[in-house]
Amino acid sequence: MSTPLELKYSTLGWNHPGFGGSTGQPFPDQDQNAIDAVMKFAIHKLGFTPDNILLFGWSIGGYSSIYTAVRYPDVKGIILDATFDDILPLALPRMPESVSSIVRMAIRNYVNLHNAELLEQYQGPVRLIRRTEDEVIA
Repeated sequence: MSTPLELKYSTLGWNHPGFGGSTGQPFPDQDQNAIDAVMKFAIHKLGFTPDNILLFGWSIGGYSSIYTAVRYPDVKGIILDATFDDILPLALPRMPESVSSIVRMAIRNYVNLHNAELLEQYQGPVRLIRRTEDEVIA
């Protein structure tokens, strides 16, 4: 967040539930509730209008940003930095082949972070930053 701050932009950052020092569990429904609370705070307490809010999501934060843009379609836009299209192709190679059906079922039923599918619901501007040297996403 240092670059926008140096350029004198207002910024509001947050940690996903269960990440860093945050409380809660890192499940999509808790993530959705948390980011919605941040947006409501920005709009109702800080006085920002959605059209003055640009969402930035890095890595797994891409899911939160896309979800928020779908829920608040009047946001100025989304910047997605080194995020994934779908978490399933990232998870499968990191698990033993013998449990691939369990991994597939668990992700699709409990942690279905299918960003590309969700992004189809947002009609506003999107900027994608791909990192060709990223050890996970590339």
